[in-house]
Amino acid sequence: MLGGTFDPIHLGHLLLAVHSYEKLSLERVMFIPARLPPHKAKPVAQAAERLEMIRLAVSGDSRFLVCECELSRPEPSYTIDTVRQLQSSLGAQTKLFWLIGSDILADLPSWHEMAQLVELVDIVVVSRAGQGPANFSILQTVLNRSQIKRITDQAIEVPLIEIASTEIRRRIALGQSIRYFVPETVNKYISDRGLYR
Repeated sequence: MLGGTFDPIHLGHLLLAVHSYEKLSLERVMFIPARLPPHKAKPVAQAAERLEMIRLAVSGDSRFLVCECELSRPEPSYTIDTVRQLQSSLGAQTKLFWLIGSDILADLPSWHEMAQLVELVDIVVVSRAGQGPANFSILQTVLNRSQIKRITDQAIEVPLIEIASTEIRRRIALGQSIRYFVPETVNKYISDRGLYR
């Protein structure tokens, strides 16, 4: 599972998903757009628009699924509620992984029911090559040594690619091209809808 606002989804998200899929031998990667994440600013694009951009970006790739479960729940949208919902629908025998970028690691101690979440799902911290090791010591305030070890043992590294949704929105606002930042289908959707202007 790869959650986020995806405002908009970009090639960095897709490369993280592909490398995680390969390194962890996953069956699928499920993109889960958040309605209103508790730790981020309100998304610029509407939920339906962000969902459609994800669908366009992953269309035709059997490795990827899109789950809109968080968009239909009342705010705020907590990861643990999503995990419980997916476990209920997929069955307890399904092993679940939650992929997060190393930039999110500092937020983990404030996640809702974090200690319980670690018992339900394998959290995989994905670092970008060349960024240096992630600082897992920040988790000591909410997790025990065994739980932290499970997270550190699952950590993976992907090639460095510096693309951020905020930069894409800034470029659009300035009238600059976002070609090669996002899939062409997403670029066309943003242009046709006049998003982020």
